[in-house]
Amino acid sequence: MNKLLRFPSQYKLKIFSNVHQVSEQDRPYLECAYQAWREAWLDVFHNKMGLNASLYSNDFSRQTYVMALFEKRECIGVAFMREVDFRSKIAVDDSYFRFWPEDILEELRIKHQKVMIASNFTITQAYRRNRSFEWKTLFFALYKDFYNTLDAHLMITAARKLRANEKLCYDVGGICWTRDVPYKSEGAQATEELTDILFWRPHIEFSLLNPQLQKLREEIWRNFQREKQYELLSA
Repeated sequence: MNKLLRFPSQYKLKIFSNVHQVSEQDRPYLECAYQAWREAWLDVFHNKMGLNASLYSNDFSRQTYVMALFEKRECIGVAFMREVDFRSKIAVDDSYFRFWPEDILEELRIKHQKVMIASNFTITQAYRRNRSFEWKTLFFALYKDFYNTLDAHLMITAARKLRANEKLCYDVGGICWTRDVPYKSEGAQATEELTDILFWRPHIEFSLLNPQLQKLREEIWRNFQREKQYELLSA
């Protein structure tokens, strides 16, 4: 951990708000993030969930935000964030909600309308193997830092329990809506695949229990904000 803290500048947080309009400087990061996402989720579908499902690039490109963390030019993790407006039936009928309980969808329609969907949270294989460092916790904390800058009523997700993703969500402030909802893909229920449906309220601050991890989180977030400010000044 101390070695990581000595060189926080080698870690870059990138958030792409439009994958079709990206600077030439950021294009290699975007392509790296896409390949990392594709490889990881093909493995999940075929080898972890037993699904013969296809993976198309529009699942990546249709997101409101694609967030990725890098060590120099190597991708550590990728995650999606997509804004939906429940005042529209188009949002309710989105395929993402195909297995969500109707009472939750109705509550979103009545009370919350504008929400962010958190999905496809991914740590690449090379960094999953490093069990001495909590990459998942660090990346999700940064993800939550970005969400706190946005104007949305809630952030919601269906966390897969096969990989214990729901535990991470609870650790970083997620609130349970309902537990053990069967995941369905392309009209079929995935064997033994359950999800917990959770939400986060905006602007809820929290610190990581590991002080060194928290310090690295703060350094990466500060560097990200400086870089974005520089881009605005240069535009």
